[in-house]
Amino acid sequence: MPAGLFVGAAVLAVVLSLAVGAPTARADEPVASAPPATTATTDAAAENAATTATPAPTPSDDPARTTTPTITSPNPDELITTGSTSVRGSRDAANEIQVFPPNSTEPACIVPPSSSTAWGCASVPLVSGPQQSIRVIARNVISNATETASVTVSALTPPIITGPSPSNGMVSGNGAYPDATVTVTAGAAASCTVQANATGVWACFLTQSDGTGLPSDSYTVSASQTASFASSPSEKSATAQIVIDSTPPAAPVITSPRNGTHSVAAPRVTFSGTGEDGATVNIDSVTKKPPFSSSSICEATVKSGHWSCTGKGLPAGSYDVTALQIDAVGNPSRASAITLSFTAATTPPKSPTQPPSHAPGTHAPGSVAPPSQVAPAPDPSHTATPAPTPTPTPGVIPPNGGEFDGPNAEWLATTPYTSTSPPTIAPDAFPGWLRALLLAVVALLLLALPARLLAGALSRSRVRNGMRARSGIFGRNRSSAELPSVVGTSAAPRWLVGATVLVATAALVTLSSSASNQPAYLRLLAAVAMAVVVVNAVWALIGMLGAGHLGAGAASVVIAPRALFLVALTALLSRFTQLSPALLFGLVLGVAVSESATTIARGRLAATQLAGLSAIGLIAWMLTAMLPAVTNPVAGFAAEVTNAVAIISIGSAAVSLVPIGRLAGRAIFAWSRPVWLGLSLVIGTVFFALLVPVDALWRSGGGGLLLVGAGVGFAGVSLAAWLWMRYIEPAR
Repeated sequence: MPAGLFVGAAVLAVVLSLAVGAPTARADEPVASAPPATTATTDAAAENAATTATPAPTPSDDPARTTTPTITSPNPDELITTGSTSVRGSRDAANEIQVFPPNSTEPACIVPPSSSTAWGCASVPLVSGPQQSIRVIARNVISNATETASVTVSALTPPIITGPSPSNGMVSGNGAYPDATVTVTAGAAASCTVQANATGVWACFLTQSDGTGLPSDSYTVSASQTASFASSPSEKSATAQIVIDSTPPAAPVITSPRNGTHSVAAPRVTFSGTGEDGATVNIDSVTKKPPFSSSSICEATVKSGHWSCTGKGLPAGSYDVTALQIDAVGNPSRASAITLSFTAATTPPKSPTQPPSHAPGTHAPGSVAPPSQVAPAPDPSHTATPAPTPTPTPGVIPPNGGEFDGPNAEWLATTPYTSTSPPTIAPDAFPGWLRALLLAVVALLLLALPARLLAGALSRSRVRNGMRARSGIFGRNRSSAELPSVVGTSAAPRWLVGATVLVATAALVTLSSSASNQPAYLRLLAAVAMAVVVVNAVWALIGMLGAGHLGAGAASVVIAPRALFLVALTALLSRFTQLSPALLFGLVLGVAVSESATTIARGRLAATQLAGLSAIGLIAWMLTAMLPAVTNPVAGFAAEVTNAVAIISIGSAAVSLVPIGRLAGRAIFAWSRPVWLGLSLVIGTVFFALLVPVDALWRSGGGGLLLVGAGVGFAGVSLAAWLWMRYIEPAR
């Protein structure tokens, strides 16, 4: 018992000494934890514990204390060009660190307390933009107290490629800064640049250095961007594998209705056929007679190799109906075409008793007049007209002011090619030549140069929409110096194809004008055919002889059957605008040169051909002044051949100078623009002096203003299209 009392007294003494000697904690500090109790305590130990005061704790000593963290990386106002960044700094070892990306309420990472005061967050995601704040919060896990630090940076992250694949060359994506410039590369093979829209979405068409699309293959692409607030571009994006399909599908086949079908016009018409799976087939129609108009009928998607669509019916008339299919990646096919004719539905008679309408006193052909039906008395106004007195045949030029009679009268009828105004160099003709020169300048400014801009705009449109240039009369920019289009593998002999094309050209040229009777028309057709042969022979001969001398290499004559489209276009334009003499184009033969021929050689060859063709036209034009009067069919034929050579030569030279497609003017324009300008002014002046009634056009008032207005409208549309494709479309 005494021993128990003694032990209890000792314990009580130790407790009292600790209570008296311990320092008092401040209200704003946590109470320090008591040291672990020892198994034995003496008065000396108690006294020592009471007299040794504990200093105020440092952050590392006070587990409940929170200090403001520091950020050592990234630096303030640093530009970060990747999609994420590493954030590092120092802290109180007892604090937890939370790192928040810009404009985020969720931490990108949390660093728990540890024995180290250094901390780091390896990947904090960023979005593109200037002056963005990365926040760092230090939190004491015991007291839950927090302190915040931040650093402001700018970020330009790589854009994101989303596809598509397969593609016709189009690459699209998102993740760009609004209105930033995105550059996409497919290694060294191709690239494209486009401006992102306001939401960061972008798309562009990959092209090679020569402006052409990529051939079908698999390509590795990446993208980067630049923005106005960033001093350097972003890093390249993650690569994407894209399969390019640049092969156009075959032309669709129209199986119903069949080509040449004649039927009654109906409210609805159905077309069907075959095509490539997944492609979209568009059906359009064009009237075959003026006024020409086109319309879209219907479209369908090819499923299991077949398609069918129904559209609004066509009115009575004849139509060329075309079918064009665009595959799943946007490659267009060639068009297939059929000809259809529709007749108006017949209207039944109003009454079954209503007799058909016939001329007074007559009955229907093949029927017998009823006995009871008595013909009315003849009206004096409908009495038979006596045979007319012979009058001069319209268009015939009688000799010495007399009248032709006999079998040659019809063969001597004049045509628009029988006579033209011969050239004059007299001083009083100078104003006319000056006006012709001014018209040539106007045509240059309102037609030729705008056509070049429009061709460039259409080329950019095809590239951006993944469309290959369709084979047409102008075609793509090729190496040839004029309009060559090599005839494909055909079973027909080459001479037969050439003869057919020349005859078709002569027929189309003849249609540009009218003749008063059939014999005169046949004579004109023969004269135009001979002129077409002469013009094409001169063009081809100059090309063949000049190719070797001008460094264009070996040359060969080729046939350009697609040039018939341009022949028909100029002939119809002359016919419907009643130009006299007519504006004609008749070049259907060309010269193909070596693929290794330089731009200079091609341009010189084209200029030589145009100069030679114009010279032949001028010679023929001057010969017209020396021809005898047309007093017999032979003289009329000679006059028509000479005038046709002059009109077709100079008209073809003027049209060929337009610097687009495969026309000779394109080769000259690419070689030397001063030479092109000089030729355009000289040939254009002769063209207007010969083919256009300059005085009448100059004084026509409203008609002249209408033509100038049409030219200004064309120039405006061409310039607008070029500006749109050059500056506005890339920004969309």
